[in-house]
Formats: sequence, C-alpha cells, structure tokens
Amino acid sequence: MKLWIFGQSMCLPHGLNEEQGWPWLLSRQLNIDYKNFAQPGADNFFIYHTFLENCSLITQDDLVIIGWSHPNRKSFVLDDKNLFHKSRWKKELIKKLK
Repeated sequence: MKLWIFGQSMCLPHGLNEEQGWPWLLSRQLNIDYKNFAQPGADNFFIYHTFLENCSLITQDDLVIIGWSHPNRKSFVLDDKNLFHKSRWKKELIKKLK
C-alpha cells in the first residue's frame, strides 16, 4: 500500500520541513510510504496529466489524494525559441513601471 498525492501548493509543506507537512504526517499515521507529485502553481490540467502519467503504477490497495486547483488557474508555456512567442513576450507581457 502506498499514498499518492497529486495537486498544487496546498499539497506541499511550504515553509516547513518535510516531516512537518501533512503528506508526511499522514503517511506516518497510516504507516505507509508516499509519493508526492504536487507542484506550486499547478493548474488542473497539469494535476490530471500527472495523475494519468502515474496511473499504471497505482494499485487497487493504494490511496490517492488529488488536491485540485482553482478552475481559473491556467499554466502558460513560453517557448523562447518561438519567434511569435518572443515578439508577444517583449510587447505584451513585460510592463515597465515609471
């Protein structure tokens, strides 16, 4: 049996030692190993994709916790080798304060 965690930053021990975060504490309480695939700022597409990537490794006896993100949170990929991305990045994404 294993504990699998997928999600966003609320599934991570930010500002704490690993042993103070709820994933570690829960795994100790249940006396099982755990794998945490949570990432700060993750959107639901990333969370679901990460779950699907690992789904074949999860057994029927394992426990799975998915910490969904806000539905409006979106991830964006900026490809600095893509000329269109670079042109938009320079013109639209960087705002200079006066």
